[in-house]
Amino acid sequence: MYLNLKEYKKKLNAIKVSNIDSCILFLICIENNLDYHLVKIESEDFNKLRQHKIIYKNDINDLCVNIKTEIDQDIESNLEKYREIFDGIRKGSKGKKRLVISNLKKFFSEYPEYTMDEVIEAAYNYVRNNPLPRNADYFIYKTIKKNGKNVLICEIKDILDEISDNTFSKSIYE
Repeated sequence: MYLNLKEYKKKLNAIKVSNIDSCILFLICIENNLDYHLVKIESEDFNKLRQHKIIYKNDINDLCVNIKTEIDQDIESNLEKYREIFDGIRKGSKGKKRLVISNLKKFFSEYPEYTMDEVIEAAYNYVRNNPLPRNADYFIYKTIKKNGKNVLICEIKDILDEISDNTFSKSIYE
């Protein structure tokens, strides 16, 4: 999970937890399936998280986090639109839903200047102008071996830069 710490701190301040840092660490552990029992959190803070529905138990009794940032909501509302761009290229080209979400969150945490609409436009241009495009999840991020080392490539960033420089041809708006 890639969080917007300012937004998390704002929400935790609003419910007046006593130790924001430990609450954030606690939430990160829950989101990433880490042992949250190792995080020392005041019982009063835990109760505030429950009362304000920031944490809850799901159907199988797992503890879950329920803080959605603006970008989380934007990703959620445009996810299928993004994945549909890659549909029909080959089996699995829409990507694994969870990996697409994770990669989009990571991308927006590293490049907050971009919007989901710009990402969708870049994906459309990429698929339209590439004979063998990557899958939807790997278009955002993919780890490759280069000179014996793992290198994270971010093809979408390069395309977004080209679009903003007007060097990428054939916008979806043409």
